[in-house]
Amino acid sequence: MSLPYLQFAYPNDDYKTFVQFWRSMYRPNAETLPLYLDNIDKQRFTRKDIGELYRWKNSRPYENNPNKRVSVERIQAELPMINRLKQQFVMRAFEETFAGISPIWQIFLLHIIQPDVYPIFDQHVHRTHLFLVHQRIVALPTYGKTKLDYYHVHYQPYFNEVRRRHKLDRFELDNALWTLGQFLKTRFAAAIVSPVEAGTS
Repeated sequence: MSLPYLQFAYPNDDYKTFVQFWRSMYRPNAETLPLYLDNIDKQRFTRKDIGELYRWKNSRPYENNPNKRVSVERIQAELPMINRLKQQFVMRAFEETFAGISPIWQIFLLHIIQPDVYPIFDQHVHRTHLFLVHQRIVALPTYGKTKLDYYHVHYQPYFNEVRRRHKLDRFELDNALWTLGQFLKTRFAAAIVSPVEAGTS
């Protein structure tokens, strides 16, 4: 009799197989997914486009959260700047304009403006990245600047290099990393990997 058990296996660095496996378990919200797919590759945005993209990112109407609603309205108010940056991106102009926005939503706005350069970032893909690097489960730092530094110094170069080297679709790679990150948050993953606090890896 063959009995099943759970373990992490590292047979090779075949990212195409990795993406195929973990993406197969990705379960998008069919209702909100078009808000992302129909807007992200536009060359010029409207206020409505920006609102729909953040609604997808938030997984639910951001209008129900006063702080998030104010943040999106502030971003929408800078629509001319967003469309200028879409045509010619200047990081200094972006930072000066959007410095007051929360780090994760800043990063998502970078993705909106340049989706092929700046990948999506959140707690789940952060968890996956550190797990793949260190085989440990590490929490996302709570301090904003630390999140931004980690993204620009570690995650963005990693994601873009993996995508380039293995010729992967950006959305499919993100789906796979996000899905594994969700699994790593469960008690099943914790049973086979020792979690550590952020900053101790």
